[in-house]
Amino acid sequence: MEPYLLSSQKQDVNHGTILSPYAHYHCIIPTVLPDVLLHWHVEAEITLVLEGSAIYKIGEETFQSQKGDFIFVAPNTLHSVQPLPGITHISDTLVFHLDMLGYSLMDQYSLAYLHPIYSGFLRPLSHMSQDHPLYPDFSDCISQIFLCVKNKDMYFEMALKEKLHHLFYLLFQHQC
Repeated sequence: MEPYLLSSQKQDVNHGTILSPYAHYHCIIPTVLPDVLLHWHVEAEITLVLEGSAIYKIGEETFQSQKGDFIFVAPNTLHSVQPLPGITHISDTLVFHLDMLGYSLMDQYSLAYLHPIYSGFLRPLSHMSQDHPLYPDFSDCISQIFLCVKNKDMYFEMALKEKLHHLFYLLFQHQC
């Protein structure tokens, strides 16, 4: 966990329920939402930029997003999104609690991979653009994650968990 997190900056939004510990957001900045103010939450966040560009701040990193970018915000990480003048930023975001992947279980997977991310000991890559050499591997996985939450086919919860586990596998396999 970042040492400078203030309780006043904690986002007061319920991202899902105990039975469905995730929420999907289709964001249009600044048309529908003017911006995303600096905040943090205990859930992880995955964003796929569909159109446009915006300024992201994730922890100490600041960058300008582009269409196709994959953005990962680890739990308990300060982050914000600011619009660029005259540019609409459209993205899909999945906010999910690591309990969805077994964070609360005290097994090897949880202790070796999920707990270090949750605590801030490990910080996965926060931003991957289309020119990154690993982009094709991650792009397919991210696309499948958002297809699961959009289509909600029968048994989609199992497929969503499988895709999220695969995403974490890719992050660790490639030391991202």
